[in-house]
Amino acid sequence: MRKTIILGFLLVGCASCVSLATSHEQSWDMVQSVGGLRVGNPITQADGTVFLPVICNVSGLETITVKPTMLNSALVVREIAVKCGKDRIQIRVVTCVVDNKHTPYTKGVDLGRMKDGAYQVEYLNPDGTAVRLREVEIKHKTTTAPERVAGIAADEWNLKDHQSATASSVESRLKQIREEYHLMSLSFTNNQVVVCTGMLSSERMKTLQDSIHQAVGTNANVFAIVK
Repeated sequence: MRKTIILGFLLVGCASCVSLATSHEQSWDMVQSVGGLRVGNPITQADGTVFLPVICNVSGLETITVKPTMLNSALVVREIAVKCGKDRIQIRVVTCVVDNKHTPYTKGVDLGRMKDGAYQVEYLNPDGTAVRLREVEIKHKTTTAPERVAGIAADEWNLKDHQSATASSVESRLKQIREEYHLMSLSFTNNQVVVCTGMLSSERMKTLQDSIHQAVGTNANVFAIVK
């Protein structure tokens, strides 16, 4: 009886231990079955570290690159595991059972400090095989102006790459979206929109994405960093 009580206390009192014990490194086939995965352009942050946007929803409720064929109501993303080499970046989705600390969405992954250059991004399967995803380029800007990324410059906008509307109208609409959804920050550059937000429901996140696409065009990639 005493052992049972102690064990029950440990399981209830250490949710992170339970999450760790139920973690699973997912295969590329599983990722494809829940809608796929998209890798965005690397973002060099103000401190010199690099953030790699990675979009995936393991619930199977959203089409990322392919139509989902499986639904998962009991899984959330624990982390994006990453392994960086000389000229490649290998990532892997690690899931766990639903808890109050994680969501079904991937947020991307911090790569730390990386050298400038081209890197092949791959998905690393649990059996050691790799699937080539895309090539990305990491380039630290040398201009005196600071990098404008989510969480760094919330009120400044880089609109030079937008071709389908005037910069002033896009800027106005994006500012409205930021206020409407209470976003911490929003940046738009190189046909890529990065938003920093608090926790949103799946429906609310979908309407946010639709609003951004209406403002900047459906070809833009939208990445959300949830804090």
